[in-house]
Amino acid sequence: MYNGIGLLTPRGSGTSGHVQNNKFNLRSAPPLRAQPGGNISDMEGPKQVQPDKSILEHKSKREIELAVAQEQAKLEDEGLPEADIEEAIKVYREMVTEKFKTSRAAEPQGKVTGGDTHEVAQRKIAQMNRLQKALNVQADIKEGDAFNRELQEQKRLQAIEEREAKEVAKVEKQREREKREKEAEKERKRREKEREKERAQRQQEQEEKERMREERTAKYRAEWEQRVARSNDQQSERERGGRSSRGGGDRYGYEGR
Repeated sequence: MYNGIGLLTPRGSGTSGHVQNNKFNLRSAPPLRAQPGGNISDMEGPKQVQPDKSILEHKSKREIELAVAQEQAKLEDEGLPEADIEEAIKVYREMVTEKFKTSRAAEPQGKVTGGDTHEVAQRKIAQMNRLQKALNVQADIKEGDAFNRELQEQKRLQAIEEREAKEVAKVEKQREREKREKEAEKERKRREKEREKERAQRQQEQEEKERMREERTAKYRAEWEQRVARSNDQQSERERGGRSSRGGGDRYGYEGR
């Protein structure tokens, strides 16, 4: 017999008297019971034990300081100078703190067992949050809501309204995007027309410059040809005058005296 459980004596029982738990007795959560005059939707399920963050923080600091004290004692036994020990302990404390944070963030996601009560509660909350995200369970769901027809109908209508609102927003967004695209296309065509106009204007100016240059060239060429012709005429007259003076006669053949 142990703690008031079991037989007073194994004599005549056909057993050894060893007390052990029943493996076939599956323990379940206590049934929900509504208060008198209450509704099943007002009942609350089992509450999750919340960890005390101050206790967890204190335990973490205690573990860090314990590791630092052990390392300091080890360095003192080696006979290192005090200044070197302080510098090494400062670096070691930062390293241990970072390592502790990393180990906390990379805790196993399996069965929640072992450790302090607050640690178990913290790991259980993290496990339930991962399960809630994996199953896409809403956080505001209460036990018994699935059997409340009015609430389910209200949620169904609300989901329909939200879906219709999303569709309307999607259509409005599509219209707004098409409107922006049309405005962008209109602006692009306007800029293209302006560029074409500027290009035509530059081409016209270039043609006008080319025409004026050709006119100047033709004018200069005509003036040059006139000067050349005038010069040739003058030279021809000088040559004729020179020949007549060298000949010494007139046009009737009389020699000059």
